[in-house]
Amino acid sequence: MRNNAALALGNIKDTRVVEPLISILRNDWWWGVRRSAAESLSKIQDTRTVPSLLEALKDSSSYVRSYIAEVLGKIRDPGSIEFLVEALEDSDNSVRASAAKALGEIGDKLAVKALLVALKDKEHTVPGAAIEALGKIGDSDAVEPLIKFLKDADIEDRKRVIIALEKIGWQPRNDLEKANYLIIKEEWQELINLGEIVLEPFLQVLKLKMMKNLDWKEEAKVLKQIGEPLVGPLIRSLRVNNRYIRQIALQILGDIRSRKTVDPLLEIVIDRGEDGPVRRSAVEALGNIGDKRAVKPLVSLLKDSGIHIRKCAVEALGKLGDTTSIDPLAEILKDKNEDGSVRRSAVEALGRIGDRRALKPLLEALKDPWWHIRRSAAEALGNIGDNRAITHLVEALSDSEKDVRDMAEGAVKRLRQLRGKTVQL
Repeated sequence: MRNNAALALGNIKDTRVVEPLISILRNDWWWGVRRSAAESLSKIQDTRTVPSLLEALKDSSSYVRSYIAEVLGKIRDPGSIEFLVEALEDSDNSVRASAAKALGEIGDKLAVKALLVALKDKEHTVPGAAIEALGKIGDSDAVEPLIKFLKDADIEDRKRVIIALEKIGWQPRNDLEKANYLIIKEEWQELINLGEIVLEPFLQVLKLKMMKNLDWKEEAKVLKQIGEPLVGPLIRSLRVNNRYIRQIALQILGDIRSRKTVDPLLEIVIDRGEDGPVRRSAVEALGNIGDKRAVKPLVSLLKDSGIHIRKCAVEALGKLGDTTSIDPLAEILKDKNEDGSVRRSAVEALGRIGDRRALKPLLEALKDPWWHIRRSAAEALGNIGDNRAITHLVEALSDSEKDVRDMAEGAVKRLRQLRGKTVQL
C-alpha cells in the first residue's frame, strides 16, 4: 500500500507532494518504498527534488542508491556531478556502474578524470559503463587511456571502446591501431591486406574467445589467407607462456600447412611433460599439414597414456594416409581394453587411408560389441572398395542397430556399383 501510494503521488505531479515524498525518501523503513518515492520525485519539476535525491545517494540500500544515480542521469543537473563522482567509489558495484552511466548522460567534461579512474575497477560492469560514458562525453583526453585499455579488455569492452573512440572522433594513427579497430569491426578483407601486423591483436582477441568457448572461424580464415608471412611469428608464439595463445597458434599453423612448422610441432608432440591440450593441438596440426615426417612420431603416440592424445594421433594418421600406419592402427582394434572412441577413430582412419590391407581388421570390427564401431566399419569397408567385404556387409544387414544396417546397405551398393552390377537387396 505504501509503495503504491508513493508512486501515485508522483503521477499527480503537484509540487505540494514534494515534501511528503522527501519525507518518505528519508524515513520509510522499506527500501522499495524509498525507491518509489525517488521515482515520483524525478517526475516533478521542483528545485527541492535534486538536493533530496543527492542526499539519498547515501541511502543504506544499494538498490536505492543505484536507482538514485540513474534518476540523476536522466535529470542531467550539472550540480550532481560532484556527488556522482563520489558515488564511483561506492562499495556496491551496481551503484558505481549507475553513477558512471549518469555522468555519461550529463555529458560534462568535469567527469572525465574520474571516469578514467573507473576504467580500472575490478567489477566488469563498471569499466563498461565508464567506457560508454566517456564516448558520450566525447573528450579527446580519453583517447589514449581508452586505447591503452584495449590491451587487456574483454570482448564486449573492446567493442565498447571502439564505439566510444568513434564517438570522440578518433581515427587509427598506425597499422597496429588500425588492426585492433578492424578486428572489432570485423572488416576481414582490410585485415588481410594489412598482413603480418594483425597477428598480435588477433591472438589477444582469440585468446579471449577461446577462454569463453566463442566461435572464431572467421578470424581463422583471415589468418589462413594471410598465410606464409605469419609462419615465423606463429612459431615464436609457441614459446609464449599461455596455453590459449599456443593452441591458437598451432591451429593456425595447421590451417596454413607450411612444412616449415613440422619440426617445431614434433618437438611439442614428443614432449610428454607438455600441456595436454597443447600437445593435442600440435597433433591435429600435423595431421592437417600432411607431411610424412610426422607418421613415425604419431604412431609412437598410439601408446601414449592419454586417451585424447591417442585419439588425436589416430585421426591425424588417417589424414596423412600413409600405409605404414595400417598395422599399428589395426593393433588398436585388437585391443579390447582400449577406449571405444579411440577404436572407432582407428576404424575411420583405416577407411580414410583406403588400402585393402585394412580389410581383415575392418571385417573384425564389423562384429564389434559397440554398434558405433560396427557402423564405422561398414562405412570404411565401403570406402576401401574390396569386393571381398560384400558377403560380410550383407550379413550386417541383419544387425540389431538400424544405423549399422543402413550403413551396411550403402556400403554394399557402393561396392556393387564399383563392380559394375545393379544392386538387388
